[in-house]
Amino acid sequence: MHAQKGFSIVELMIALALGSLITLAAVQLFSTNQRTFQLQQGLTDVQEQGRFALDYISRDLRTMGLRDPDVASADPGLLLADSTVNGVVVPASQDGGGVGAGNDRLTFSFHARAGDTDCEGDIAGAAALVANTYWVAGPNQDQLFCAGSVDPLTAGLVLVEGVDSFQVQLGVDTTVDGVPAAGHYRRINEVVATDQIVSVRIGLLVRATQGNLPTSLAPPQDLLVLDRVLTAGDPPLEDVTVRRLFTSTVRARNYVWENI
Repeated sequence: MHAQKGFSIVELMIALALGSLITLAAVQLFSTNQRTFQLQQGLTDVQEQGRFALDYISRDLRTMGLRDPDVASADPGLLLADSTVNGVVVPASQDGGGVGAGNDRLTFSFHARAGDTDCEGDIAGAAALVANTYWVAGPNQDQLFCAGSVDPLTAGLVLVEGVDSFQVQLGVDTTVDGVPAAGHYRRINEVVATDQIVSVRIGLLVRATQGNLPTSLAPPQDLLVLDRVLTAGDPPLEDVTVRRLFTSTVRARNYVWENI
């Protein structure tokens, strides 16, 4: 009869140590893959949100100031004062001021024909003046809204979430020479009704609503959105996460040539 033999204490300790190393390596690999996945998810989220919002606003801005001689109304264009458009009270464009993100509000009007839509997709039943407004609001003050004047019962449509800053600059042509060119870019509160606006510059700082960026990989830093400086650690940059700045300059196509 053969004697039964087992593992010695030394062999067990070596096996335990090797198993622990393999387990630790597997956990670290899983953790790294998880962080990479979260980062990629955040980058994808930011890219989709930002590009959609910027393209949406840019496309809509090309209708600003469109005139139709058959529509009896005030001249369309950038609204610098609260107005009533077809019975709907429309808030004026407004500079956000100097507190935190200081989000701007952009409101403009155009002459729509029957069948045309406002920024919410509501269809105009007849030729009329239509106004669209873009602003940031919501429970966390990070939702970009648009509201059109066709349907007076709507409170606006959420386009995207995770907007940390929405800034607007207006290109003003200061020389009457028949050539539309922005001699200066000004904030909304710096323009007056007689200024000839030939372009609009939009800045959107978008934060990922999915995924996260570890602090060790990206220390806090100040960010510049057009001419507004956002300080790291202060609202809206309290946390470290995936963010991206989107900017676009849209040429205003509808202006009075005699004033250019």
